Amino acid sequence: RLTDEEKQLGSIAPEWVSDDQAPLCMKCSAKFSITRRRHHCRACGKVFCAACCSQRVKLIHFDNREDRACND
Repeated sequence: RLTDEEKQLGSIAPEWVSDDQAPLCMKCSAKFSITRRRHHCRACGKVFCAACCSQRVKLIHFDNREDRACND
């Protein structure tokens, strides 16, 4: 069962978590470095490593164009 917030994913542009609030991937807790970059999910706004944010999905708030999204 989806929450109201989850039902809105992709239809409303999210507020991004700032980089300084995310020293680790918000899914797998991998530490970011020069070689492990941060990626913002364009659907939820959270910060992930490339492995945890590898999907591309169509987003209503982005005129149905595809962009990066977390694997959840």
